[in-house]
Amino acid sequence: MADDIDVAQHAQQQHAGASGVGVSAVSRAQGGSSQDAGRVAQAPGWGRHGQRGNSQHHRRRSNHNDVPPLLARSFKVNRHLPAPAGSSHSQRSGIASSFVRVMSWNLLADALVGEHRRELYPDIPNHVLDGKRRLERSMEHIQECAPHIACFQEVDNFVALHAHLVRIGYACVHVQRTGGKPDGLAIAWHERSVNPVEPVAHLRLRDLNLRDNVAQLCCFDVDVDIDKADHESSPQRRRICVANMHVLFNPKRGDVKLAQVKVVCDALTALSSRLEAPACLAGDFNISPGSPLHEFVIGGVLDVTSVQRKHVAGRIENHASEMEEFENDLPSRATHEPWTAVAVRNGWDDAHALAHAVGGADDGVARHALAPMRSAYAEVGANGMAGEPVWTSAHRRFFGTCDYVFLSGSLVARRVLLPPDPRQLRRGARGSLLPSRGWPSDHVSLVVDLDFV
Repeated sequence: MADDIDVAQHAQQQHAGASGVGVSAVSRAQGGSSQDAGRVAQAPGWGRHGQRGNSQHHRRRSNHNDVPPLLARSFKVNRHLPAPAGSSHSQRSGIASSFVRVMSWNLLADALVGEHRRELYPDIPNHVLDGKRRLERSMEHIQECAPHIACFQEVDNFVALHAHLVRIGYACVHVQRTGGKPDGLAIAWHERSVNPVEPVAHLRLRDLNLRDNVAQLCCFDVDVDIDKADHESSPQRRRICVANMHVLFNPKRGDVKLAQVKVVCDALTALSSRLEAPACLAGDFNISPGSPLHEFVIGGVLDVTSVQRKHVAGRIENHASEMEEFENDLPSRATHEPWTAVAVRNGWDDAHALAHAVGGADDGVARHALAPMRSAYAEVGANGMAGEPVWTSAHRRFFGTCDYVFLSGSLVARRVLLPPDPRQLRRGARGSLLPSRGWPSDHVSLVVDLDFV
């Protein structure tokens, strides 16, 4: 018999203050009405998307004995913000149609499941790891949440993902990692309510000698319904710049991680400035809450002479992606100016990464102009370290937070979808956690309702 996960002590902390409205089985689990569950599952714009019947079909199917419901989750509302005009109508309907909903989710690439089955998923049954089944369950969750914009990481069967998304009204663009890597990124938007201002841009970091990771950037116009004081709906267009990225995993290479994040932040800054729109940076960052790199994203400054390279990202254990880089990572020859000598003593011995991390600065300080940024989950208060969720990823070698949604400018988080209560997880006899029959990836999605102030 499977044992309860040994991180269950986080459960009460994670869900303290949750709003009690949620996705999938959460209303039943917390004593809410089935009517409330259905309303929240439709999320912003389900009427516009025209998928109400399909969503209900998925919920009915989840109650079948052979297909359990997805893990129960709940939204948490930002109590620090004043209620928007007409908010009583939005709260009564349970649909945040006046907000822009953004999702970020590492889907767990099929190729990486096979490559790292023994290390990370040794006692998870084959049918649970089956790629077709996991994609169907992923689509169930995506359709329930109904994001305006979705950022996906570890996408390696884009043809199938694209076909599913098109059927429910989404357009989607994919970019594969370089160096023959099997997976990549995809960014999707609902075509009826979201329009790209210009084509999606792809950053291939190999062009800068910063490994095989990639990023996507795009600016979107989103049609939302703004509730007036008299509760009448008035259509309005919101513009938002979005970047989707998956940062290098290797915890020894904080220099490369920093350089990757700075390059993407600088590109997003340029896009945001040119199109005069606030920015959202989302993805799997492979960094710990409160780590120097986490603080760099938020504050925009990191003195590379003050921190050891291996400590930049905090403590991130083995992950399904890029584990092989632990032992086979030879640094480049470093330059030796006065401040770089200090940096080299702290392990910053990759000249390319160091140069891109600090840009043209002569003081050894990395900066990005998108700061100050705010974490959407920390802004609401997700009750974990640094206000982030207690966890976003769980497998045999890691339980913790490594996925984030960061905001700049006029964007604020009205509410966020919390990770499932850890007590819903079960550790297998050999230590496996996710995926499970109730969740298709070893990461949970991040879902944020964004407002403009």
